Amino acid sequence: MRTTKQRKLVLEIINNSHDHLNAEDIYYECRKKLPNISLGTVYRILNQLSERQMIKRLKFESYDCFDSMKRQHSHFYCVKCHHIYDIFDELINVDKIKVPGKINDYDVKFVGTCDVCLNKKED
Repeated sequence: MRTTKQRKLVLEIINNSHDHLNAEDIYYECRKKLPNISLGTVYRILNQLSERQMIKRLKFESYDCFDSMKRQHSHFYCVKCHHIYDIFDELINVDKIKVPGKINDYDVKFVGTCDVCLNKKED
């Protein structure tokens, strides 16, 4: 895969974000530096980067968002506010899991209601 300024920018945006951006969010960020980039180009780049495991594609309900692969972590998704929280606790000791090969990646998602939503008073 050849490095282009568009691909480099998309990867940089994802790796430097503390949020879980969807394709449209990434597109709007890209346009700040590359005004002529198209949404289709961003989608193609996201597909290429996730297929090559350079970024992580997270699927929640009816949308996908993207996350950095810089540090392995899990996610908690709130069904009420739709916020995604990173969980950096070492939940899985990959070295102790017996598989007929080598684990390169794993994906653990927790789904529930966050503290903010639990503590909201309904009017």
